[in-house]
Amino acid sequence: MKKVKVLIMLSSVFSLASCTYHDWYGALQSNQQHKCRNLPPSAYDECINQSSETYSEYLKKRRQVLEEKKTKEKQKNKS
Repeated sequence: MKKVKVLIMLSSVFSLASCTYHDWYGALQSNQQHKCRNLPPSAYDECINQSSETYSEYLKKRRQVLEEKKTKEKQKNKS
């Protein structure tokens, strides 16, 4: 019974952490887009495009970068 309580607590903590990171990302993205509004029109579109990546797109790119890094480290260790 005690193990079940621990598992429930851990899963709750991880769920909350995930939501927190998502919210944190959204807040940073909103802040960046707000800063874009202060730029001249010639720079505005590029700024908005750079800050319009969704959290899931960010996670996908992050995983790719981490996998590439891991692969490079393995190749380096083999040499």
